Amino acid sequence: MKIKLSMGEPGAYRGFNVATDMVYVDLYKQSIELRPSVLDIYDRANPSRNKKSCVEVPPSQLWWKEASKRGHAQRQATLNSLQKVIEAQREESIVPGFEVRDITDPDHHVLAAKGRDVSTVGVFASRKYHQYEAVSVYCGRYYTSEDFDESCGNVRYYKYAAEINWSKGLLVVDSTEIGNEMKELNHCQDFVNSQKLAENVGFLETVYYDAEGHALPYVVVIAVKDIAEGQEMLVNYGDNYFVQMMGVLYNETAAAKERSLNHIQYARECEQKLKDYEARVDPLIKGAKSELEAATLNLDRARRKNLELEHKLQLAEAKVRQLQQQLERQQTNQQQQQQQ
Repeated sequence: MKIKLSMGEPGAYRGFNVATDMVYVDLYKQSIELRPSVLDIYDRANPSRNKKSCVEVPPSQLWWKEASKRGHAQRQATLNSLQKVIEAQREESIVPGFEVRDITDPDHHVLAAKGRDVSTVGVFASRKYHQYEAVSVYCGRYYTSEDFDESCGNVRYYKYAAEINWSKGLLVVDSTEIGNEMKELNHCQDFVNSQKLAENVGFLETVYYDAEGHALPYVVVIAVKDIAEGQEMLVNYGDNYFVQMMGVLYNETAAAKERSLNHIQYARECEQKLKDYEARVDPLIKGAKSELEAATLNLDRARRKNLELEHKLQLAEAKVRQLQQQLERQQTNQQQQQQQ
């Protein structure tokens, strides 16, 4: 099984090689120590078995704490749900059970933190989820932490990013461009009232081994407690999430304000250039208007003169016709006199 991290973009991800324990992410080579797969975690649920390997490769704290408390049927159901969401990601689909909705409650803790005039969405369960049931893969583009920090300008607040911690490095899953609905999960902390709401989903870092022997890292959103239908899914992004978010938003707002001031200054400069241009062009326009008015006046005079000449010509033509008629009558009278 191979995960499509870049919507089919070739060369963006090469996967983990179990034999060499090397990871190739965006053609960047980094030596890491692989965490165990979910199956390995369950096999190590009994601390008395293979305790040394458990210490050398510690599993996710969520699983290490709770796996030994669950019966075989419960553990198998969790494994099946994990495989189901991973297989769905392979087929570029999702497992139904959640939906993204607009936050309309004015007292919602995220709206209170961001500002009630800011539109906000959240992820809500459209069916019941049992504790430790997988919800969906957290999709995105994988980066090494160094490459991600460089691309983000070393900003430590990741708006749409989750981290995969390894013993020798850090991978960042950035869902800004190619993420799925899981990037809309809201933080559980009520920043305004200084209290922490109970998160009901968490991030599980796991590895899936494919038929070719590659270990593929995943971040899976998983229910950490029972979730009722219609309930919002909340995750814990960390105690300083809103503080970091507001710091970044303040910097973004300041940068936007600076850009706005620059645009205003540019608009003022353009307005002044327009005024200068108008000051140079206005005399020319006025001169052209005066010349046009004079030309129009001369044209009117010429038209009136032309009408007078046409009238005189018509009178002259009428006089000529009258003279011709008189001449014809005189000639006729002379001919009659000669005949007599």
